[in-house]
Amino acid sequence: MRHGDGREAYAYLLVDHLRWLEHEGLTPEGVGFGDLERYMGAIGAKIAGPYGRPWRVGKRPYGNDALRGAAAVLKGF
Repeated sequence: MRHGDGREAYAYLLVDHLRWLEHEGLTPEGVGFGDLERYMGAIGAKIAGPYGRPWRVGKRPYGNDALRGAAAVLKGF
């Protein structure tokens, strides 16, 4: 993830989530808590159970700071 002001990080994380939605065939209006949990697992959070198809293939999982940022973005979105 690029370093810079918070708006860049927010935009990057939001775009990543929106691309994942499209990848999964979901719409923002139709997303449930289970979907958000799967997304967080797909980007590196430790969750119980499978999280679906691979996401961000070839990239490292997000670290704790990025996971906290992604959770904040999802909450705000």
